[in-house]
Amino acid sequence: MTLHHDEVPGENGTIVVVTLDNPPVNTLSRELMRQLLEYVDKWHDDENTAVVVLASAVPHTFTAGGDVSELLAAASSAEDVAAHTELTDILFGRLSALPQPVVAAVDGVAAGGGLELLLCCDLVVASDRSRFGTPEVTLGLIPGAGGTQRLPRRVGPGPALDLLLTGRLVDADHAQAIGLVNEITAPEETRNRALRLADRMARLPRSAVRAAKTAARAATHLPLPDGLARERELFTGLLLESTARDRLAGFVRGERL
Repeated sequence: MTLHHDEVPGENGTIVVVTLDNPPVNTLSRELMRQLLEYVDKWHDDENTAVVVLASAVPHTFTAGGDVSELLAAASSAEDVAAHTELTDILFGRLSALPQPVVAAVDGVAAGGGLELLLCCDLVVASDRSRFGTPEVTLGLIPGAGGTQRLPRRVGPGPALDLLLTGRLVDADHAQAIGLVNEITAPEETRNRALRLADRMARLPRSAVRAAKTAARAATHLPLPDGLARERELFTGLLLESTARDRLAGFVRGERL
């Protein structure tokens, strides 16, 4: 088994923690990705799952990316390459589309496919010894699991091209400065901080948290007028729910939320 799955009960749902455990560098093998896809498909329609946390059991590594030996085995024909990349496309697409917030706890290297996995997460907590990058150009390749598309949308074209064209790895401070990382912690605090962040979101009204994610993600692919229309639609739906009305009434009464 290359994944460990734990559940932490929360006030408004369960925090699901999936820990990658594929030594020595948490390679994203086909077996690991198939296991993760099974979980992702289960979470998508699970109303009890409030937040998902991705972490690593391998010291100094979140994931160093794809399995090079598997890639080489597929490199004999375009058909084999397409079959190899199909699983990654499906997994990363479905992970990005999860309605729940996804938090990554990164302590160490997140490179290549590992960085592309991070780009499917909503929030990233990283240790101060973490490093990030897309080194594919040093191997005569480019990212093939969404990196050239999701990275510019996440950090902007300039910082994205810096990583994509040079293949260099950057530290956590740089990653935070360009918007790839949300918080930096000491290595021993990374997982706990990610869990505390997940717990905060799990205590909030689930429909509002999911709507906020849906609306914000719409900004990455919709023109502004369409994005604003989607925001208004979600806002209206929430305001018509009893949860929002009850909380608004409590706020007016001076209650602490």
